[in-house]
Amino acid sequence: MMMKPAHDIVTALGGNTAVADICGVSRATVWKWSQPRKKGGTGGVIPVEHAPKIVDAGKKIGLDVPLSTFVPGATEALAAARQKRGRKPKPKAAMVA
Repeated sequence: MMMKPAHDIVTALGGNTAVADICGVSRATVWKWSQPRKKGGTGGVIPVEHAPKIVDAGKKIGLDVPLSTFVPGATEALAAARQKRGRKPKPKAAMVA
């Protein structure tokens, strides 16, 4: 079972080999991002140290990479905090199919 959002982002950026080249890691490392934690993966979360390279690669192809890709629950927590302060939550970015 592939875990989202990592699987969707990796697929959109060209697959494990392409993302491994972008981030300077092995294909096996990228593969783990799409695997459940109980199988040694990250549960669909891309480690935050790769955020700048992933976000830049996404921008080049018009892909908005949400914060929750790197920090689980971050998007929801930010929206809740904005509501508490009386701000409108930002609309959710379209996820990759």
